[in-house]
Amino acid sequence: MFGYIILPLGFLVLAVVVFRLVLPACAALPVVGKLFPSRCPGVNVSVLDAPQRLERERQGALRARIGQFERELLALAQCPVVVPEPEPEPEPEPEPEPDRSEIDPDRWESRDLALLEGCWLLDSDYSTRNVETGVVTSITEWETCFDANGHGSQRLDRSDGSICRSEVTAEFLDNGQLRILDQGNVYCDNNHFIYERQMTCDLDQNNRAQCVSRQASRGSGGSSVRLRRK
Repeated sequence: MFGYIILPLGFLVLAVVVFRLVLPACAALPVVGKLFPSRCPGVNVSVLDAPQRLERERQGALRARIGQFERELLALAQCPVVVPEPEPEPEPEPEPEPDRSEIDPDRWESRDLALLEGCWLLDSDYSTRNVETGVVTSITEWETCFDANGHGSQRLDRSDGSICRSEVTAEFLDNGQLRILDQGNVYCDNNHFIYERQMTCDLDQNNRAQCVSRQASRGSGGSSVRLRRK
């Protein structure tokens, strides 16, 4: 009776030992694993979990940055919004005024004295010299005004503060020149006077009155002057 029991048990133990020797070192057999401890190297759970841990850390850092941005946006939203004033549009440049000094050449050719109607200013340097003292005085402004018939008056402001006035007349000569005559000497308010003068004028290439002023009684040379409308 006893011999029948020993032989099967011995055979079973021998079979298990042989099976264990031929089994790969890390085979996953649950039944055998319960009988014999596994010879596979231990698995480090923390190493297998490293990618998940890094991903969690990355997501946490992103959430922290998002929170920081939200706080900054909230702070900006509480600040008053300053809207810059729009720059004013540049004003259009004014159109140049027409040159009123130009004289209609056709009216000049037809000897129409009415073209002089209005006031004219001297557009050149001009001065007088005292025949006794030799003192030279500049004319700061010279204005002559005509009516439609060529009659008018003139005023000369001098650098010494004195003002000189006289009547003037204008006429066209046979050669087509315009002549402007002082009606006698031009008297000033400082008891001085300017000897009577006459101006002869031609139209230049720009249709402006270009004149030469002379004092016939003094036999002096002429002074070139140019007239322009006021």
